Amino acid sequence: MSLNAVQFCYDHQIILYCLLENATQVLKPCDVGFFYPLKSAWKRQVKSWHTEHLGQTFTKKQFPGVFRK
Repeated sequence: MSLNAVQFCYDHQIILYCLLENATQVLKPCDVGFFYPLKSAWKRQVKSWHTEHLGQTFTKKQFPGVFRK
């Protein structure tokens, strides 16, 4: 963690949270309850985008609009 990173987060109202080593089991319920449905919905939206935009590359520019859906 650098001072620049901390300042960036502060400026953009991002809350930093550091986990203790080997504490990832605390977040495991999030994998099942939150992140899995989010990941599934994300895959559907990206697949739909690719179907509508044949031959185009998905970039950071398209991310917000697709994620919003």
